[in-house]
Amino acid sequence: MRGAFIEYLEGLYEDEERGALAALRRGLGQDPGEAAAMFPHVVPFLRDVRSGSWSEKAYFLVGALFAMHPGSGERKTSLGNALGEIWHETERDSVEKRFVALLDAHPDDLGEHLRQAISLLRANNVQLDWEMLLEHVEHWTHEDRWAQRRWAHDFWTSRKKESAPVEGVAQEGAPS
Repeated sequence: MRGAFIEYLEGLYEDEERGALAALRRGLGQDPGEAAAMFPHVVPFLRDVRSGSWSEKAYFLVGALFAMHPGSGERKTSLGNALGEIWHETERDSVEKRFVALLDAHPDDLGEHLRQAISLLRANNVQLDWEMLLEHVEHWTHEDRWAQRRWAHDFWTSRKKESAPVEGVAQEGAPS
C-alpha cells in the first residue's frame, strides 16, 4: 500500500494537481487525520490500516509533508542521509541539533519536527525517498527504535569520502 500511495502523490505533483496538493498541505500543523480536505487523497490507501492507528497517522503526516516539498522518486535516500548531506555541506551545528531533537521526538511531536526537517530539505533543494520516509514514520513507535537508529546511522555516515589518496592504500578502481 505504501508504494501505491507514494505513486499517487508523485502523480499529483507530475500532473500539477495544485488543488489536491493544497488540500494535503492543510494537514500541516494539525494532528494527523484532522484536516478533512485530505481525506479523498489519503483514505483510499488505508483499506488495510486500522482506524486510529499510528500507521494511519503516518499516512496523513507524510501526505501533508509531501505536499510541502513534492518531488518524484528519482532520489532514493533516507531522511537521515539527506539531512546529513546538508549538515556536512553547510557545517551548521543547528542542523545536527535539530536532527538529534527529531530522533528524540515523541510521536505526538514528530509532525512538527518533520515539518522543520522537510522545510530544510526544500530550502536546500534536496529530495528523498518518500516511500522510505513513510515506512520509517510508520515504525516510529517500534520498541527497538530501528527507524531512529537507521536515520542516525545514515546521518553520521553520510559524509562524502575524501578524494585525496591515503598513502599505502590503493584507491577504488586504481591498479594496486
